[in-house]
Amino acid sequence: MKQIQSENPRDKLTKARMQLLIAHPFFGELVMRMVFYESLTAGVGTTCVDHKGNLYYHPDWVSSFATNAETMFELAHEVMHLVQRCTVRFPQGGDHKVWNIAADIKVDTILVDAGLVQSNVSKKNVTPALMDKYRGLTTEQIYYSLL
Repeated sequence: MKQIQSENPRDKLTKARMQLLIAHPFFGELVMRMVFYESLTAGVGTTCVDHKGNLYYHPDWVSSFATNAETMFELAHEVMHLVQRCTVRFPQGGDHKVWNIAADIKVDTILVDAGLVQSNVSKKNVTPALMDKYRGLTTEQIYYSLL
């Protein structure tokens, strides 16, 4: 198998996708279906997914990941927003920012419980204390608790 040594953001994502498939087949299989699009505006300079399974990434954001494990976590994080159907479950008239925080708490908890190593970026927003507090709750329950 060809080794990917490039620091090119798309190559980093591709490498992480392949290693996620090997290390965590459930998440890896889902990520294999995602289409990557470079975007200088999507996700407020980070990454985001749409309801069709497209992943939009800012190249500087992807380049900032220090390890492949962080990149793997980011991919799994984004695909879990799709699995959780976060975009279609958003409460009508709700607060998008609070909903995203609630969804991130839920998604990160699932991933950490499944054995993925939480990225340093994610740890800043979703702490172990938050995961412990809301473990077992739905995104909706977390959302209304945060409000």
